[in-house]
Amino acid sequence: MNAQVRVRQGAVHAAEWWSSLSGAERQIELAVDCQRAARRPLVFSHATAAALHGIPVIGGWPERAHATVAPGSDQSNPSMIRTERRLDPMDVCVTASGLRATGLARTALDLAATRGALAGIVAYSHLRRHRSLEIEELRTGIRRAGRMAGIRIVRESLGRSTADSDSPLESLVVARCQEYGFVVPEQQRRVVSISGNVYFVDFAWLDGRILGEADGYGKYGDPALLAGREPADVVYREKLREDEIRLATGAFFRASWEDAWHGEPLRRLLVRVGVPRSVGAPASRRSLRVFLSVSG
Repeated sequence: MNAQVRVRQGAVHAAEWWSSLSGAERQIELAVDCQRAARRPLVFSHATAAALHGIPVIGGWPERAHATVAPGSDQSNPSMIRTERRLDPMDVCVTASGLRATGLARTALDLAATRGALAGIVAYSHLRRHRSLEIEELRTGIRRAGRMAGIRIVRESLGRSTADSDSPLESLVVARCQEYGFVVPEQQRRVVSISGNVYFVDFAWLDGRILGEADGYGKYGDPALLAGREPADVVYREKLREDEIRLATGAFFRASWEDAWHGEPLRRLLVRVGVPRSVGAPASRRSLRVFLSVSG
C-alpha cells in the first residue's frame, strides 16, 4: 500500500507525491483542499496568496493555508490560518487557479507586515520587476490599508525595494547593502569583454570596477532555467562567462543565498573586494529581520 500523508482534516495525499512538491505548490494544494471544504468562497492571503500569484516568499512556508475573513465571520477551520480583517474590494481578485485571493499589492503588504522587512523587500521588488507594478500603485495599496500593525515596516520595505532585481537573491543582496551601510549597487550592468561578448552583471560599483553576481542554485537546478541543457554544461558556460568578466574588471565576487541570508558572510565579502560605504549610518539590523514560518 502506498504511504499517505494527512495534510488537514479530511485531506489525504500520496506521501511520495506530496514530498515532491515545492513549498509554493503545497500551499496551492492546501488552498484547494480548504476551499473544497468551505461553505463559501474564501479569500486566501499572506503566503498562500503569494503562492497563488507566484510572489517569492522567504523564511519558509507555513504548514496550513492562510485566509483573511471578515471580523466575526463563522468561516472557521482548524486546518487554516485565519486573519480577521475587512478588505477593500480593490484588494481582492480571482487568481488563475480560480481561487480568490488578496491582490498583488495587498499580498506584498501582508508579507511585509507579518514577516518583516526582508520578506517585504523581496516581494515588492518582484512586483516592480516582474509584474510591472509602479511604485505609486503600491503606495496607493498601503494608503488603502490604513492604520494596522506593521505598517511602518511595510512602508520601509517598499522604500527599500528595487525594480532591477531579477531574483529574490538579488533583492536580498541589495537589502543587505542598505542594512550594513554599503553603497547600493548599480544592477544589470552591461559589460563588454575583451573578446567583444556582451554580458549583463547583477551588481556593479565604482563604474564597473567592482562587479558581483548572485549565485543562486536555480541557474544550475531549475529545469526552466536549464532549458534542456545539462547542469554540467551550464556550469562550464558560466565559468567561461565569469573568466571573461573577471578580465574586464578590477574585482569580482559571487554571493550565495547563504551569504546573503545570514548577512555577515556577505558583509565580509563586500569589505574584502572594497565595496565603498555610503554616507550616513547603516540601517538597523532589527528592522530588516524576517520572521521564519514553521507552522504558520
